[in-house]
Amino acid sequence: MTGFDVAVGAALNLADARYAVASMLGLDEGQIDAALDPADLRGGANRNAAVVVRSVEGGFRTVLSIDVKGGGAVDASGLSQRLACELGCECLIADDTANPYRWILVSPGLPDQVVFVDADALNEDPERWVIER
Repeated sequence: MTGFDVAVGAALNLADARYAVASMLGLDEGQIDAALDPADLRGGANRNAAVVVRSVEGGFRTVLSIDVKGGGAVDASGLSQRLACELGCECLIADDTANPYRWILVSPGLPDQVVFVDADALNEDPERWVIER
């Protein structure tokens, strides 16, 4: 599986996360393996994606660790744009640079934007993203 993490600007429960990821990927909900803990993922032949859902503090309330079956590259930006539109909220994804404070903000229907997160908040909690606006 190939995957990425996305921080979501909304609090999502497990069912909402499964539905959103299924919609984002164009799959049925039954094809998504979802859990709050990676150890609880069941797998199976009919599972085409997996998502681990974590609640966090800060401006982005939920982190989704999404893995998609297949060996090809995943378009995290494009998929996150679909997720942002589905949920009607902003999402934050890593920009894959060496700067841990530089991220990509994905907003429904808008171009991706490079943003910087508050270093003090991130240093206190590595999963607490607060955008410097």
